[in-house]
Amino acid sequence: MRYLLDISTLLAAIWQTHSAHEKVDAWLKGKLLVVCPFSELGFLRISTNLRGPFKATMSDGTVFNNWQKLRCLVGRCHHAG
Repeated sequence: MRYLLDISTLLAAIWQTHSAHEKVDAWLKGKLLVVCPFSELGFLRISTNLRGPFKATMSDGTVFNNWQKLRCLVGRCHHAG
């Protein structure tokens, strides 16, 4: 079974400082994850908004780095080395 993640779940899964990170991280273990363009763009929009309420949450607000974190979550990242 595949699980289509919404924006709030993506934020909680990737942001380690998110209040629901531990709960979401435990739930995601062993699941096949998918995202759609809308949830990807929503995640990137919030993650790169350094002037918004989440500005202190992300240590690196660049689109590329946040996109890489998102791809790794759904198992499509390639690690160098």
